[in-house]
Amino acid sequence: MASDIYSRLHSIKEDIQFVLTVAKQYPHYPLFANQRCGAWYADPTRARPEFVYFKSTDGHYGIWDFNLRRANLHLLPIIQASKGMLLVDSTRRGKSIPDALSKTVPLWCAVINGAQTQRRNRSRIAITTGIPERETLYNEDAWEEYGKRVFIPPDVISESERAQMEERLPELASSFFSNMPDLQWPLRPLWITPQSSNIPSLNHSSSRLDQSTTPLANVQMDQSFYPVICISASKTGTTDMEQTRAEHLDYNYVQGSGDDHESWSMGLTPDLFWTYRDQLLTCEKEKLEDLVKQIVAIGATNDQHSSVPNPSPALDQARSHFVSPIKIVNGRISFASSNLSILPSAQRYAAIIQVCPCRGSPQSRTKIEICRGNETRLLITSMGAKRGQMDFLRVILPAVDKFASTWLSQDDRHHDQNGTSVEPESSLLVVDETGEYDEAIGIVVLLLGRFFTEEGKRLSIQETNNVSKESLRKRLEWVQQSIPRANPSRTTMKRVNEYAIPGKSKIRRQRPTIESAL
Repeated sequence: MASDIYSRLHSIKEDIQFVLTVAKQYPHYPLFANQRCGAWYADPTRARPEFVYFKSTDGHYGIWDFNLRRANLHLLPIIQASKGMLLVDSTRRGKSIPDALSKTVPLWCAVINGAQTQRRNRSRIAITTGIPERETLYNEDAWEEYGKRVFIPPDVISESERAQMEERLPELASSFFSNMPDLQWPLRPLWITPQSSNIPSLNHSSSRLDQSTTPLANVQMDQSFYPVICISASKTGTTDMEQTRAEHLDYNYVQGSGDDHESWSMGLTPDLFWTYRDQLLTCEKEKLEDLVKQIVAIGATNDQHSSVPNPSPALDQARSHFVSPIKIVNGRISFASSNLSILPSAQRYAAIIQVCPCRGSPQSRTKIEICRGNETRLLITSMGAKRGQMDFLRVILPAVDKFASTWLSQDDRHHDQNGTSVEPESSLLVVDETGEYDEAIGIVVLLLGRFFTEEGKRLSIQETNNVSKESLRKRLEWVQQSIPRANPSRTTMKRVNEYAIPGKSKIRRQRPTIESAL
């Protein structure tokens, strides 16, 4: 094991150098790590902290899906502001580019381009960008081209598979977000690997490929676009030069070392690796296992959301416990994935829904313990598993509904128990102490569906919403725009649908009395 983890960490070190070399060529583009493997290769001093997840199976043959729970819409304003982005990931032996970068990202770009094109075709009005009319017309021509194409890496994906992916584009694009932000230019994936013969030079002012460089296959040199540069971090194969170099090293290079890290890392995570990187990479091979055990133990004794000793400023920023207001409702509901006790801003909120993990066996818990609270705070114990999901439907959602109605079915300005006027943008906070972004996100979706209109306006006491599966899906889109990591399970969303949609649930719902136990 010591030899394996030693080789993997030092292989990751090699790949990090390649990623940084590429990133230096594009200083204007933000760098993101594709979860989870990419996090090993993205230096926090260079990478952005936003959560990004392109799942490889979404692009697998015959599936070709755009998963609304992993929409990554929060990237679009960043891409537009920076005129492009970098995305790093890696894959194990046998491939040069991971499926997430070679299939899922191209499909994501194509669906967004297709959705943008459909919106333009429906409105017949060119997007207002403040640029000269000539450029606007050129822009519209670009959309027509990119709105129906899937760009794929050469010699990795077959033309037949690309054609089948393109057949699905109209269907996927038509079901896409109605409130997706407008883009000036379409998205275009590009790929760079350690085997690439050149790194494309991009004109940052227009995002056109510099024609003085060797063009990549399938790139329209006269088109304008936002490049989504996919960096596959690991080398493939073993050349004679690599074999000679390996004979002088005390480890064997492992392609895609960061992939499936649970099988080799002994509990070490990318977060801990970057915090203790120097110690880990300078440790002697025979002592590495003991050091890893010590680091993992330190991480386990800290709160799951707290900082480990002496983090870098960038890493500390990435772990910051910020509160995310739901933008479309002007912050009437906010969300935080953290421990309530370390949220200094929590006292600003008039009401708090706190979701905590179950710390005992589910069989030992009672219905009374699942939901307890007072007028301004509701404490929920997340049970998990099938029994927990039934409690989520029968107990938790009714309790949340009743509790929130006190605060969300009021005038725009109300007062707390001390008589202090409370602004609407700080009215209700949902705190997820489980770190799962699951049931707590389902609660936020329910609140948005029950108490806000399709335009994000608060319903009056006399008004009721006609809640449907489509309207709840739209509320989830709102949440994901403000909370990119929001990824509730299908089971959780099914329970929210059952509770919120009239006549859908076969279970008789009763609103329990919330016990005053805080």
